[in-house]
Amino acid sequence: SLQTGASLYVRVTSLSAGLDLAVASNTFAVVSGVMHSMSVIESPADSVGYEALLGSVVVAIRDANANNFSCDASISAFLRASDRSSLPSDGPSLEGTTTVDYLASSGTAEFSDLNVKLDVTRSFVIRFGVGKYSVPHTALCASGTMGGGSDIIFEYSAPFEVEGVRGLQL
Repeated sequence: SLQTGASLYVRVTSLSAGLDLAVASNTFAVVSGVMHSMSVIESPADSVGYEALLGSVVVAIRDANANNFSCDASISAFLRASDRSSLPSDGPSLEGTTTVDYLASSGTAEFSDLNVKLDVTRSFVIRFGVGKYSVPHTALCASGTMGGGSDIIFEYSAPFEVEGVRGLQL
């Protein structure tokens, strides 16, 4: 596999002309294709309401060949019922930093301070989303997209349970 900063030797051979030439290329960067999917690397563990979710919550963006996306992007997290359906607006919610940076240098985005405000025990998943066209093609991001669009790439965490905590009454 090629790495960024690699050199490639090209050999050109022509039997009819008696040519046999090997030339080294200039150094070049290897970048991913455009963003295609997301992978949940680590899902939250069963947790307690109003406290930080246990376990790491880590997501990666991939190209069509499952390579890490080679540009920075922003990923958002949304709480869903364990069957992936939406929750009522007055129901439990995901709190903390729900939009974090995906860093191409690490190939991941980590959500470190999420919690669920909840009074009764219930199972959930987290739906992660990133705008497929949210990273423009630039000199610093060859894997970005040239055109606009509104497609969102989604991926879901594994289900986890949050134990409800009732408020104290004095």
